[in-house]
Amino acid sequence: MIRLAVCGIDESRVDEIARRIRGATISHVDHAVEANCDAVACFGAAAPEISFIKSTVQAGRHMLIATDVMPPLAELKSIFDQGHSRNVQIRFENPDHGLPSRRLIFDELRGSKLGRFGLIRSHRWSSAPGLRSADTFHLPAPLFRDLELILWLTEQAPSVVYSIERPAQSDDARGTIHVHLGFADGGMVLMDYADCLLPGDGYQSLSTICANGAMYADDHQNRQLAYRGGTAQATPTDEGLAPLVTLIQQFVTDLATRSPIESGLARWEQTVALAATIRQSLNRGSSVVIDSQIHSPDLALQGFVG
Repeated sequence: MIRLAVCGIDESRVDEIARRIRGATISHVDHAVEANCDAVACFGAAAPEISFIKSTVQAGRHMLIATDVMPPLAELKSIFDQGHSRNVQIRFENPDHGLPSRRLIFDELRGSKLGRFGLIRSHRWSSAPGLRSADTFHLPAPLFRDLELILWLTEQAPSVVYSIERPAQSDDARGTIHVHLGFADGGMVLMDYADCLLPGDGYQSLSTICANGAMYADDHQNRQLAYRGGTAQATPTDEGLAPLVTLIQQFVTDLATRSPIESGLARWEQTVALAATIRQSLNRGSSVVIDSQIHSPDLALQGFVG
């Protein structure tokens, strides 16, 4: 039985998660508390303190880090190297990977029914300004996370990038960003991000059109739409704690079975490189052609930044 400590979310939610996890005992800890456990899972809006991560790894505890904002790439590499030297498993996970709607699209793209993707459209609209920092080349953190999600879904890098940005008239820290990614096999991804909406719930959606079918997911009406021929199916969902449960269960199962744990580091490296290319396109006001492509998230991008 794996002893797992969870931090970054309310203790009441941890208790509910614990009732749904198999193969582990779950406890709640604060970032500053030394936990008596085999592994630690970190969630929440902000990345955990680097000192907490390093002390946890130094103590020989495995880690799942699935926060909305990741530590800087240089720190991720340092943490990974530290874990490798101590035989500690570390996974840097985009929390959106656990969303049932996104997981459904991921699984369908890996299967044979939908066929090769032709178009993916991603929308994220919000009234809350996204955190911008030099670590993401001043792209909003939610958009940076969406870029990683696209690389996760497609398992390949684009061959050309074009982006435009329009600051909000009332606030230069907010605005809209549109990203167009073209792929060597003819596929494309269209992304739009806005954090200048009037106060409200916001909106997020992801749609995929493939050779043999299409899928659509949004968080506005909590519905997932899948078409594989025949009658389209619209499934009401309440994602709630499901993303956290999915990520924790996968992590626990991998530890218990001693399965290889994908760190996710290579894909975050790719995301940083893609963000740099998008910033280059924004600065130029033109498209940027990428010299080389990859077809596996385990390979680092070379020539991604022109």
